[in-house]
Amino acid sequence: MTTVFFVRLFKEKKMKASDLIDFTNCSINWEAVEQVPEFAVLKNCEQNPKWHSEGDVMTHTMKVCDVVIDMILNWRGRCLAAEIEDADVLLTAALFHDIGKGVTTKIGKDGNWHSYGHEFEGEKITRRLLWDEDLSFREKVCALVKYHMLPLNIIKHKNYIEEIIRLSCQVNLLQLYRLKYADCMGSEHSSEIKCDEMRILNHFTRLVDFLKLSETKPYFCNKYLFNLNDYELNIKKPSVNLFMMIGLPGSGKNTLIDDLFDDNKTITLYDGDEFLYRFQEGKTEILSRDDIRAELGFCADGQKIVGTKEQEDKVTEIFNQRMLHAASCGHDIVINNINLKKKYREEIVNTLSKEYNVITDYLYVEAKGIEKNIERRKNDGFSKETFEKMIENFDWPDFFECGNNLYIFRN
Repeated sequence: MTTVFFVRLFKEKKMKASDLIDFTNCSINWEAVEQVPEFAVLKNCEQNPKWHSEGDVMTHTMKVCDVVIDMILNWRGRCLAAEIEDADVLLTAALFHDIGKGVTTKIGKDGNWHSYGHEFEGEKITRRLLWDEDLSFREKVCALVKYHMLPLNIIKHKNYIEEIIRLSCQVNLLQLYRLKYADCMGSEHSSEIKCDEMRILNHFTRLVDFLKLSETKPYFCNKYLFNLNDYELNIKKPSVNLFMMIGLPGSGKNTLIDDLFDDNKTITLYDGDEFLYRFQEGKTEILSRDDIRAELGFCADGQKIVGTKEQEDKVTEIFNQRMLHAASCGHDIVINNINLKKKYREEIVNTLSKEYNVITDYLYVEAKGIEKNIERRKNDGFSKETFEKMIENFDWPDFFECGNNLYIFRN
């Protein structure tokens, strides 16, 4: 493929991992990779020679991918079906694992290059670039990118066994170990550092085996993605059911809400199972900041804006009043905002938690491809760049945030 083609490809549509990786032959098209701006910057992205004397981030990434490719070819040669099953995820994660260094690398006060937080920025960049991939594949890759530093660092935590168990809810630990092993082997540094890394990694994988966590599936891969029904309720507080809608504009949140009032419709989850809960007329309060803004005259009905600080404070005041009133009436509450940021989701739950036991279900809705979002919102002034910025700032709901359940719907 020509360079011109790839520049056009990434301007016009979302990237697929298969645009960069030949999964059948287990090889990477590095010429194509370097046409993606987020990868191209890695060629000139310096690293601390103490840990990466091999040079820039792109050189390191190529070495890590070579290690993973050798792993996969070895599995294929030995016909190890279980290892091959998620080989595509592991190779994609190896390619993307340090993509966040392009926006986080800076010279520190010590005069050395540092990339603090590159794994978290990398997760968001990866999700934006792979948005139109299969959702489960995408989130497995994103989880590996986000947590790839932890196998060496988690042992330093005071309660590290508890932290490893918590980590197993977020990501496949065996895959995470493999990625970190490849990361270490693809780094050139002193034999003393390398031996220390291998010692810690071996300790990590022995703990994972001892705790029987090697085959634990992350919560977003399970049939019921997360269900925690045995938490202790405060008997002095009444309980309220809170449904937190999450999704980009145009994902289909309103359509899903309407369907959940219709007893005759079958609602299916992303994994194909049926979603059984139904909203009841007269006993369900739907709250939307957009509706309140329109009522106050801050925008037209159906328009999506963010007002001034004073306007948003007023919206929050009314929003909280209505939410607490609905709870006092014993109604179910549906929060029909985009709710992409963890900070704002937690603020809503914490407001209710002062007076109520909040039983929270997260209902995440995603359109089948960002072009669907753009098409549905073409009259509202949303550009592709606006959607991509939303995706990059999206905080995927993690296991311990979700409260009761995370349900995923692909519209």
